Amino acid sequence: MLAELGRQRAWGQISQHEYDLRRAVAVAPPTLVSRVAEQDLRRLSPDQLDSVRLALASIGAAHSADCDVRPLEERPPWRWIRSGPWRIVYRRSHGDEPAGCWVVARVLDERDLDTAARTM
Repeated sequence: MLAELGRQRAWGQISQHEYDLRRAVAVAPPTLVSRVAEQDLRRLSPDQLDSVRLALASIGAAHSADCDVRPLEERPPWRWIRSGPWRIVYRRSHGDEPAGCWVVARVLDERDLDTAARTM
């Protein structure tokens, strides 16, 4: 998959942005998305969705890099990461969920993060 992406980029068949997005999604750990988060994603424009998908794919790397990952106040183990004006609320999988996955609860506008945190 990655070799094919590299070939497509080298021959100019896809843009650098599209290459970065597809590569990040290809190497990302599995992500489980809640029904509510799916509804949140449906409300986004295609450009916003690309940005959020890239942030979702980079969640694992964000914990080892200097990224804007923060704990959701008073709601462990939930965390949030910034993607433009959007906040992605997530946690590591546990219990009966597949090991090594990220569980995404919401994709929210930054203004709605505090309100959503109270209901989690």
